[in-house]
Amino acid sequence: MTSSNQSVVPIFQHLERKFTAAPTLKLSSILHTAAVGSPAFTEALEARSRALGVTTLPSQTLLHLLSLYQQHVSPDLDSSIIWHRPSLAAGEKAALLPGHLVQKSITVQFEDSLVLCSGIGDFRLSRSLLRQIARARGLKKRVHKHLRINPIEFPPEYLYGILEGMVSPFLSPGRVTCLDAVVFVASPTASVDRKKQVVISVSPFESLLVPFSSFQALLYAYADSTYPDKWTEIPVEPGVCLPAEREAVLV
Repeated sequence: MTSSNQSVVPIFQHLERKFTAAPTLKLSSILHTAAVGSPAFTEALEARSRALGVTTLPSQTLLHLLSLYQQHVSPDLDSSIIWHRPSLAAGEKAALLPGHLVQKSITVQFEDSLVLCSGIGDFRLSRSLLRQIARARGLKKRVHKHLRINPIEFPPEYLYGILEGMVSPFLSPGRVTCLDAVVFVASPTASVDRKKQVVISVSPFESLLVPFSSFQALLYAYADSTYPDKWTEIPVEPGVCLPAEREAVLV
């Protein structure tokens, strides 16, 4: 077990104890007792956020995400919230939930610009993709030569208000202001089974499943209503995204 994995085990244990002591904190329980958007539902989400802190998506994010899910995917959320063994890394979640598509996000620092790059699959950022992102954001011609992946001085708990590994483009409106841009790495849809489900982390133990065929509509609706001027989609050709790595990319 790596030191990184060892460091999150106590977090998982602490969170599991909280869920065991107060099962009403589980999102599935909240959905069974109150309708999305009702005062009772909002109060329950806020209580959950106070109790779980950075180990859950914030109440404002969850409320907006679930409301849009009912509009763009299905009014029935019961079967879309699943409970599983805890995980943070995209590769771990893919192993835990075989047959599902993981949703992964990586923070890139282009000199003084912070960009969240998000896509489906356990991808890495290749040189050509980094160049595409720099061009799409109007960055200096050679700015991609001075970049860092997941810079340590911007931990997810500070930058996004959630644990590392839970980061997704479904960001809290107040946290989006920390970023210069959010880039969606487009999936080659021809190679993906549109009946598969995309996994969005709600907590280390809970995930929201979204059909791949509906994921784009949900994502665009969320981005347009939360950070309309900050997102860009990069159409990526098959083969550009390679196996994941955390180290800085030298180009």
